[in-house]
Amino acid sequence: MRHQLLAKILSRVTTPSLARRVGGGSIFFLLLLFFTSCGPRENAFRIEGKLKGLQGGELYIYNLDQYNARFDTIQVKDGKFTYNSQCDRTSPFVLVYPNGAEHVIFVSPASAIEYEAAASNLSNYSVKGTDENKLLNEFRNGITKENDDKVQDLAREFILSHKESPVAVYLFQRYFLQNEKVEEAEIRSILKELRTVQPGNHDLLEAEGSLKTVSQGRVGTKLPAITLNTKQGKKIELNKPQKPFTLVAFWASWMPNQWQFSSRLRGIARKENRYDSPARGDLQVISVSLDTEIYKWEGFLNEDSAVINHVCDGLAFDSPPVSKLGVRKLPAYVLADKNAKIIARGFTDDQMQKDVDKYCK
Repeated sequence: MRHQLLAKILSRVTTPSLARRVGGGSIFFLLLLFFTSCGPRENAFRIEGKLKGLQGGELYIYNLDQYNARFDTIQVKDGKFTYNSQCDRTSPFVLVYPNGAEHVIFVSPASAIEYEAAASNLSNYSVKGTDENKLLNEFRNGITKENDDKVQDLAREFILSHKESPVAVYLFQRYFLQNEKVEEAEIRSILKELRTVQPGNHDLLEAEGSLKTVSQGRVGTKLPAITLNTKQGKKIELNKPQKPFTLVAFWASWMPNQWQFSSRLRGIARKENRYDSPARGDLQVISVSLDTEIYKWEGFLNEDSAVINHVCDGLAFDSPPVSKLGVRKLPAYVLADKNAKIIARGFTDDQMQKDVDKYCK
């Protein structure tokens, strides 16, 4: 009986076949090895936070490592918090406030990070503890009073001056790879420079692969041949529109402006599908979530199943509709006509509303 119990525990940390094959002594040894290995590790890190003007509350934190992604909740008490986790390489984590403000913090294995911010001015914060944070602080301080165009220029200059740093990779992703206004030729040019110095960086390798799909989903191309499984149990063939127009919106519950975007999407769906509308039922609305935890996505939804087709496969940016439509940032949307030809695309709820009003008359 005891051996069966130990084997059951082992099956959660090894393979079921291994758990069945090992004997009692071996099981004890493996369990001892497993539990003693759960102590502090060299790749552990800690973030100590101090928040002026915020005595208590809840923050969110996630990392930008797509191969080891995680999303956690942080509890603030008496204006302080401590976050312990692990990483196997220097990488950026994003701290998210309830109002959507995002602060990037670089962590490294065995690092201790000090973070300070004031609730009254979240545009200014301080991070100490690694060379990468010092470098990112330098960049942030240099763009405080600049407009978007100037920031783009400064980001380019900064990236090319620090090509060996993980900060350059982050800034490349933030200001170029995820910016649909930037021409593909410029993205490829900067990527080539970074790959020369960091040939084994898997983020850059992934970026190189994703650029192959950027041309897909552009205005004038057609929706890809993908079958989507909706939460309502329907199957939708994306390249075979069921209505004169198809709106595919991409979002996630962890997105800073998720409430605003989702509310606008619901408004569009209700307006274009109401029974007293001249264009009644002319717009098929598909909501694609990039959430990796299905239960959080389901908990976010409300009663819109009659007018919105909800889709989430937990694969985030690796999801077929996301990758094949060249979505590089959130939120995003594409609007297609009755022939599945894409007639508009963008990445703000305001522009989405304008495009729907323009075409779906």
